[in-house]
Amino acid sequence: MANTGIEYWPILGYGICVSEKIINHEKAFELMSKHDYKDLAETPKELLLEDILQFLCEISPIPLYWSTVNSCDNTAYLYVPAVLPWDDYPKITKEKADEILTKLASNVLVKDCKIKPCEIEDVGPSY
Repeated sequence: MANTGIEYWPILGYGICVSEKIINHEKAFELMSKHDYKDLAETPKELLLEDILQFLCEISPIPLYWSTVNSCDNTAYLYVPAVLPWDDYPKITKEKADEILTKLASNVLVKDCKIKPCEIEDVGPSY
């Protein structure tokens, strides 16, 4: 018998919650253009939250991931997962993650938007 239920996975880590409301699509488009992002939309208005978050993960100097939240409000997490091969990343501290997350996000957020990374414990939908 096939499983027809909705599946979920845990989202555990340290990061920020991001929604379409706090993204400055023009700033994101300009930054992505400078980096010759391969999946760049034709106009800023066509940029999806998922594309912006994937781009931030790709340019991050530390392992970052993004995940949608178990809701329909165009919200997602950008985070350092709780489990990494720490032998390969021994110098990632909470402070360093905080600094990098804040710097990356500030490049694409609306003016005067303040973020504070924190511990994340949530579930995301499985597609």
